[in-house]
Amino acid sequence: MAGWNIGTPTIMIWGNYNTVKNVWGKPESRIKAYLYNEKRIPVCNFTTENAIEDALRIIENSKAYFMYGYTNTLYSLALQLKDKVETNNKRFKGVFTTAESLNDQSRFIIEDVFGPVFDEYGCGEITSIAFQCKRTHYHHVIEPNVIVEFEDIGLGKEKAILLTDLTNYAMPLIRYRIGDIGEEISINTCDCGCIWQPLGKITGRMNDILITPKGGKLFVPSSFLSLLMKDGPGIAKYQLAQIKDDQLVLRVVLSKQSKINVDYIKSFVDPYLEGLFCYSIEIVDDISTGLTGKTKMVVDERKSS
Repeated sequence: MAGWNIGTPTIMIWGNYNTVKNVWGKPESRIKAYLYNEKRIPVCNFTTENAIEDALRIIENSKAYFMYGYTNTLYSLALQLKDKVETNNKRFKGVFTTAESLNDQSRFIIEDVFGPVFDEYGCGEITSIAFQCKRTHYHHVIEPNVIVEFEDIGLGKEKAILLTDLTNYAMPLIRYRIGDIGEEISINTCDCGCIWQPLGKITGRMNDILITPKGGKLFVPSSFLSLLMKDGPGIAKYQLAQIKDDQLVLRVVLSKQSKINVDYIKSFVDPYLEGLFCYSIEIVDDISTGLTGKTKMVVDERKSS
């Protein structure tokens, strides 16, 4: 769908601690990287500024045609290159975002800096589930491999995703509740010519649902802050932490040239959280991704408080 073939030079910005330590060094993994023509950059090592600078140099000097990696990591790297005074001339034929939800703000920045984005929806249990086509922002389910169904969870058009794996003969997964939330859509045809089932946005995780002190549900979609602040760019990362049943902390990492302040953020967040939770906003230098290399958007810190 994006023009990638096996062996096309590709940068892989990927890998949790376990994968990098216990898998990448094995002969079969090294052979795969050679055959696929992959340059691997481990995300779990992005704990120092030097490691990030090294990754940026590799990207800028690479002759790869495609890039594949965690959505929030690619977005963060794109912001850092965009903030630089010198112009970034590295353009890819395609950028594959995966493992984390893609919102409009992230897509715009990644495409502006690196090239056209083709989002992948997958999981470790089933691998690839759906890919975005060239013509729309919808995804197409890879129907020979998996069946996607939706389950009502009381959030309107936002529904829980159920997966049935058609290629795993060791341990089939039938109507597997993966914990993701997405939009069920119905379109008859797609301009790209693909007839596989369309899939709307993957909007978040079941863990991103907060129970309010009054017993209601508040779903925090992946586009939470980008939708509220689409007229005020400058946010690199954010995380909403529940520290008490009725208290939240919104942690925000700003891009280097951002002029956004706490009062400005509060003016956008108030209509969303006011009356439901007490909350505060903290501007922080970074948000830890842990050993997974992924940024959790909603975290429960009540047990540790």
